[in-house]
Amino acid sequence: MEKIRVLVIQTKANINSKEESLDEAEMMIASRTRKEVDLICLPELFISKINLINLDENAEEVSGVTFHRMSAIAKTNKTFIICGILEKSNGKYYNTALLIDDEGNLAGKHRKIGLNSFEKHFITRGEQAEAFETKLGRIGMVIGNDINSLGVCSILAAQDIDIMVYLTQVPFEFSEVIRTVALSRVMDMPMYLIISSIVGTSSISRIDFIGLTSILFSKNLSDDIVCCQPKDFVIDRLNGDNEGMLESKIDVEELKELKQDSAERIEHGLIDHILFRPDEGGISI
Repeated sequence: MEKIRVLVIQTKANINSKEESLDEAEMMIASRTRKEVDLICLPELFISKINLINLDENAEEVSGVTFHRMSAIAKTNKTFIICGILEKSNGKYYNTALLIDDEGNLAGKHRKIGLNSFEKHFITRGEQAEAFETKLGRIGMVIGNDINSLGVCSILAAQDIDIMVYLTQVPFEFSEVIRTVALSRVMDMPMYLIISSIVGTSSISRIDFIGLTSILFSKNLSDDIVCCQPKDFVIDRLNGDNEGMLESKIDVEELKELKQDSAERIEHGLIDHILFRPDEGGISI
């Protein structure tokens, strides 16, 4: 297909009622869907934010109100939507990302695996990292600390994902850590990384969150030895201080071609063999 048109939404950290939060998200989407959009991404727990105290009040089943309202938007606008919810299932609670296809169907979900120390008191850990085959490409989803887990990300890398959607809410003091990890992931994995985050101060936790909404892609795919500055990996970035929307395009078909070209070049694991083993045909330096 042609370039994929992406709309990444950065919502505010302040907590409103579920209905108000959904209304605000729908208004933001409606202001942009007059243009054709292929993929819309909303942040981790974009309805409940980090308010995990009143779990039962904020949680919902996968087939709950958030899914139904986002499903209607997806079907009406023929777009895929990825969004985060606080899921309730069989008496347990999960921090979950939903993948809704352009017909409004649930095409996949991911339950957060890398729970932080606060979440572990309330939330059940997910058990599976999975790639989902879609008309947009192979999509993997991660939430919050999942991106810090080499185990989680390597499982998705082994499934040859084209797009990793990272839903998050990052406290200000951890912003540089997450930026660094995000860069390392796109350097290691041939994919587009889409980050959708919240921003501002939570009215309940009083935690300040930094907006990191952006799209990243590794220049190293086109040349194994290219040397880039961190900014060179950022295709687009939203202002980190305010809620808003990032509109961009990604080219998965070009990505697939670059993957193939890269696979035909010297593998990184062979560099040591070539340079430092002259007795086996390498180059002595």
